[in-house]
Amino acid sequence: MDKVLIATGVTNQTNIGNLKSVVSHFQLLNIFTHIFLYIELPYQVVSLTNSSWSCNDVNIGIYDQIYAAFGGIFYSDSGEPVPLACGGKFSFPTSGNSEFNECYNLKIGNNKKSSLQPYAYSGYTWLQNGKLVVTGGINEHEAAKDITYLVGLHSMNYGAFLTYPNYGHCMVTVTAFEQVFSLGGLYSQEQMTWKMGFSDVHSTENNWDWQQGPDLLKPRHFSSCGVISDTDNSSKEYVVIASGYGDLSLGWKGTSEFMEIGTTYFIEGPDLPTPVYKAASITTQNSLILYGGLKTLKQYGNSILDTVYVFQCWSSQCEWRPGEDLARPRFASLAMLVPDSVLSCNK
Repeated sequence: MDKVLIATGVTNQTNIGNLKSVVSHFQLLNIFTHIFLYIELPYQVVSLTNSSWSCNDVNIGIYDQIYAAFGGIFYSDSGEPVPLACGGKFSFPTSGNSEFNECYNLKIGNNKKSSLQPYAYSGYTWLQNGKLVVTGGINEHEAAKDITYLVGLHSMNYGAFLTYPNYGHCMVTVTAFEQVFSLGGLYSQEQMTWKMGFSDVHSTENNWDWQQGPDLLKPRHFSSCGVISDTDNSSKEYVVIASGYGDLSLGWKGTSEFMEIGTTYFIEGPDLPTPVYKAASITTQNSLILYGGLKTLKQYGNSILDTVYVFQCWSSQCEWRPGEDLARPRFASLAMLVPDSVLSCNK
């Protein structure tokens, strides 16, 4: 798959047709009041192999005021790919923002009720069996949760509870050791990591089986992370985590760090060209790619980004390089690799 769907999220642009939604005011950093638009934000589909190809402003007729959701491509029994966006926050024109517990099929524009709790900013990662492990999040009262779900296309089961409630954390799957990792977060655990084996994730009894992993070098939440291979040596893999709000609030640059799988410590990686948090991200075999996000400006509050940054390593030497900018600035969006059959484009 060489196409990436960037869907849902928040923007600050007003020149978008069919503007149906509400304007929300936020006091950011107690400095300035900014206006973000929770609107029917069009999708964008980009190609990883052809930088000049882009399918912009894809509208498929759903209420797309969703942000801070989780999801990806699930597969039906017949092998049909189904792109879902689940949970997160939803903007209502008359009552403001609220967490919700539905899943939206991004291909055909319908939604279905689910047994999910209405949480936003959960951590999530894929298991080899095609299910998502979804952990933590915040509810409508901004309270962090310790819940774990295993989400399939037609199923939802509870898993082992987190050791501590958490949200704004990042999760990865380390297939070589059959483990999932939870990195950072916003419940006084911003520098801690937790790990659990695949088999233990399924148990609601063994919450103690979340074991503490190696500490991050810097506290961070609303970061982006992934597992990638070294471009020159595919047997060498890294857990990468980049930027996030913890480091920005302390005045650091948009830092990154990575851990070679098989070791037990993180090492400092290159700085991003622009500090960013709440970016959408995907991983390919050799890359972690960040789409959009927020940038904190010390004197002006927050700025919504349309930038794309690509992280790669060659013989343990890693770097960031810029990609083609998005069609529209957006943050708290959802990005996923998709087959060509998921969305049609006239380009």
